[in-house]
Amino acid sequence: MKRVLPILCLISCLPAMAQMSPFRIREAQKALVERLAAFGKSIPQEKVYVHMDNTCYFQGDTIWFAAYTRQTTNDKPSRVSRVLYAELLNNDGYLVERKLIEMQNGRGQGFFALNNQIQYSGFYELRAYTRWQLNWGKYQREHPPIYRASKYESELINRRYLDYEKLYSRVFPVYDRPREAGDYVRNMTLRSLRRYYSKDVEKREMQLHLYPEGGNLIAGVPNRVAFEATMDDGEWLEGSSPHPSLLLEEDSVRTINRGRGIFTITPEAGKTYEMTFNTKDGQTVKAKLPKAEEKGVALTVRQEGDSVIVEAHLAGLSPDTLALTVMHEGRVMEFRPMAESSKFIVQSSKLPCGVNQVTVFNTQGRVYADRLFFVRKQEEMQPTLAIVPDKEQYAPYEAIELNIKGQATDTPISLAVRDKAHQDYLFDNADILTEMLLSSEIRGFVPDPGLFFEKDDEEHRTALDLLMMTQGWRRFNWRDMAVKGEWDLTEPDEPSPVIVGEVYNYQMAMDYALKNEMGGESQVVTDGMNIQRPPSSSLLERADEERNRPVDERLTSANEPASDNEKIVDTWKNSVPREVRVHGEFISEENDKAVGEVETQGGKFKMKLPRFYGKSLFYIGAADTTKWKEGETYTWVQQRYDEENAPAGYLNKVRFFVENADYIVRVQHPYPRFAKPYAFHQNHLSASSDTLNTPPELLADGTRVLREVSVHARHGGLRRFDDSQPVLVLDAYDAYNAAIDDGRTNGYYDDAKSLEIPQLGRIRNLKLIEEEILYTYIVTGTKGSTGRFSPVRYGLGPTRRAIKDEYRDLPLDSIYLPKYLKSATWVNSEEETTDPEFQMSPGEMLDYDHIGKLDKFLIYTDYAPRLYGDKRYANSNAPQNIIAVYPYPDGSQRPEYRDRRYVLNGFAY
Repeated sequence: MKRVLPILCLISCLPAMAQMSPFRIREAQKALVERLAAFGKSIPQEKVYVHMDNTCYFQGDTIWFAAYTRQTTNDKPSRVSRVLYAELLNNDGYLVERKLIEMQNGRGQGFFALNNQIQYSGFYELRAYTRWQLNWGKYQREHPPIYRASKYESELINRRYLDYEKLYSRVFPVYDRPREAGDYVRNMTLRSLRRYYSKDVEKREMQLHLYPEGGNLIAGVPNRVAFEATMDDGEWLEGSSPHPSLLLEEDSVRTINRGRGIFTITPEAGKTYEMTFNTKDGQTVKAKLPKAEEKGVALTVRQEGDSVIVEAHLAGLSPDTLALTVMHEGRVMEFRPMAESSKFIVQSSKLPCGVNQVTVFNTQGRVYADRLFFVRKQEEMQPTLAIVPDKEQYAPYEAIELNIKGQATDTPISLAVRDKAHQDYLFDNADILTEMLLSSEIRGFVPDPGLFFEKDDEEHRTALDLLMMTQGWRRFNWRDMAVKGEWDLTEPDEPSPVIVGEVYNYQMAMDYALKNEMGGESQVVTDGMNIQRPPSSSLLERADEERNRPVDERLTSANEPASDNEKIVDTWKNSVPREVRVHGEFISEENDKAVGEVETQGGKFKMKLPRFYGKSLFYIGAADTTKWKEGETYTWVQQRYDEENAPAGYLNKVRFFVENADYIVRVQHPYPRFAKPYAFHQNHLSASSDTLNTPPELLADGTRVLREVSVHARHGGLRRFDDSQPVLVLDAYDAYNAAIDDGRTNGYYDDAKSLEIPQLGRIRNLKLIEEEILYTYIVTGTKGSTGRFSPVRYGLGPTRRAIKDEYRDLPLDSIYLPKYLKSATWVNSEEETTDPEFQMSPGEMLDYDHIGKLDKFLIYTDYAPRLYGDKRYANSNAPQNIIAVYPYPDGSQRPEYRDRRYVLNGFAY
């Protein structure tokens, strides 16, 4: 997001600018450009391309891919990151699988198996990114107004709703498994949503966007304005504006390419202008131009032959204080003070092929105009490889010999071979050339980018320039690069996986909450590090109750003042009075050692992991070493229970509880949690399929050329809640860790207070964690609505089991095994129920009383993450969510630890 310089600062700077000598002005401009150039050379960005082996897949197939990363500072394979995160997301936006791909010299490879993890067909997405890439393009998703007492909790909320403007993405169809081998019928069965929605809710809307060239509309000078007419899902509209209420130089305005067009206007100060656009089918949409500014720069960029002509029309500004730069991928290519001229001519031969960026700025680093333009160089856009087959036509399963010719190089080549007669023609079809030169620089999805380069004529050049003019996002933000303090490096480069996190003191956070609640001194005694509980823990229990309240109970509207209780809820204050030591231990097939110890800085830490493949165990904890006694050995990895050392008769011989650690570690995972909605052209096939003209002699016997895709299950909904399949099957301990790292729970679900209460108290406490896990994985709602939850379900309900034949004669490893198909709601002394089917006996409760006994959490919901914030989820249409909890079928349990224990994924084999 662009930052706005405070008005007071601009006013105070004006006299100083007026008094600056030409020499001082030139030096100030050079200082900005020198920092801009140094930034572009020393802090490279990375671009990703993934070469997939096919255009469509069927359930049961395997997706093979090769991945490439390129460094923008030198146009070579990137050496910044050796870790690439590759994610497969389904049609609704749920993560199917994530893999870490090892990149060597900017190249790696991997696969996704479309096996039993794939429950439904649809348009799937392969998303790929490096952690280093997440330093750019960040923005905040709209989220509910949750009031918090501490700055730390606000940071958690902002981190939770962080999203990224541009990551590599490829969308492709996955069809139903063939009923018979070789019968590749394009059937696509989608997951049904819960209800039918009204036509008004599902109705698409037209949109008209207006983009003044350079970014602003300036009064009194000619301004070129590009427009784009689309449906709200990105489908472009064709039409015209025959009677616009604008002061135009043109008699009429028409779309030129893909719903885009351009007009020129000389606006008057203080007037508002509106454009009316009529589609070919008679529909109308209107949009207002931004208010014309009395001071500013109207920029015009056009290309004539080998020249790029840049003109700046000034209003109310002196050219002496302005300058201009041209950048390509963050590298400064040209710098010109505007005191010399307001018109510049740059030879295209001096600029790199691809997207270039011209920026007009003053000595204070304020950007007055910014414009993208594309430089075409046909000689640099020609293929460097030639593939020549040994014959024109082949019989089924006949060997094929290919002669690959190219420049002498030792760079590996990725080759995909597929049957052209059966491939799908997608709008999402960028190749490595169009991705690196164009699509990676442009906001959002660019359908069929190769069409812009089919010919080098006026039609294609105009279409490409209109695409440049309708982009408000910049991969390379000029102010971030040129002005000190505008940009921070928040994510590390990864030569191997890196663990980043923070440490906080739970008891001190609770003490802080109590001080706020009581309005006076806390009853918890502390010297900054040592905590002593008061004789009565009622106040701490009250604080725990506030902390554990479900999030939807804490939500208030933006206009409603927060109550005193709401102001102290969940005060996660990062209260580390001094820096502490963080210790990590790593166990894998190749390694069994401590990976190291680091000191926190401001409560935060970064720890590098060794290079490893597959899965490994990772233990991490924090302690204040200044409190250790001389000669004392601190046990970093310690189980939460110790039966051997339990005092005789302790709590009816319940296993001895190990004291909680003073500090809890939270790991900050780099994974983006949101899935973007599909644009129209991402989940629709291209109409330009040349398979229609495939000669019959090129088709094997029995082959059918299919032109239709049969889609089953309406997007709108189902008449009842569909719980035939869970959307997520989660390892219980992994889900519990995710809730802690997300800031949903403190990690002490089973502290001393819980052990003093009967088992019912412990299971009630666990219920809170299960709800927090739902909130961690299911981010729902519109403007404050977070969805609603049904009672936590343990196994499958008895009614559903009785009517479903598929739950009989189950294999021994089935998660629906009858021995743990139980169902219950919460029952305590205040809430009684007469229905025995929805109660648990004390013996049954012991199967669910803490996280170590649980195997999996299954989440059932009619929510689709790609529809986050959609109007269909507003008010009473909030999604329904159910979590089913399964213990280990044989009654066993896994060990639990005082500090954090993770199962980490290393590089994929």
